[in-house]
Amino acid sequence: MTQFDNTVFDINPEMVITTIETPLARVSIIDNYYKDFDAVCTEIDKLPYATTSLSNDDMFDARKSYVGNMAGTRFSFPDKHSDIVANIIGYNGKTDTNQALLVNCNTALSDKYKEYYYNAHTDLPNSGRDTISTVIMLNETYNEGEGLNTYNSDKLHFNSWIPRTDLELNTFIQAKPNRAILFSALLPHGAAFTTSQFREEMRYTQVIFTHLV
Repeated sequence: MTQFDNTVFDINPEMVITTIETPLARVSIIDNYYKDFDAVCTEIDKLPYATTSLSNDDMFDARKSYVGNMAGTRFSFPDKHSDIVANIIGYNGKTDTNQALLVNCNTALSDKYKEYYYNAHTDLPNSGRDTISTVIMLNETYNEGEGLNTYNSDKLHFNSWIPRTDLELNTFIQAKPNRAILFSALLPHGAAFTTSQFREEMRYTQVIFTHLV
């Protein structure tokens, strides 16, 4: 029987936080996010994935998930992450980080990513509350040019593929193993596919949503 160890998801007290100004909004980069990155990746590998409606002939799109709401199975990262978010954005109110693990899984099945941006979107909170999104890079290595894009658009309508000529890039952030990227959920963003790396392997990113109460 495969056992999932939720106790390894502990945030590194020696993380490095850098906040950058982009033309549209502030974005914070957290390096060395997890204390034991290898152990976290080992546990995530145990989870099955389910494909989403976005999967097609050009992109495999799936999710891995785990809800830590059973007795004795709560994760260690949500409460600590709430404190980190409040500290970074200078927020004195209460915060609520979802007690769940959610991982995006993607592999490009064609070269369409060379001329199109994939899955440019905003994370609109269902609760109606202000929300901070965090994306954690979970692959062991990254080619230069792989990472996260943010876009300049206040009228972004969801489309899984948008021609690069139709959407202006706000900023690009290079991916690194165990790097977390934190930004407003209203900031248009999406995966940066620029090389063939993720035609040959799966791209894994954990997403965390923190609501400002």
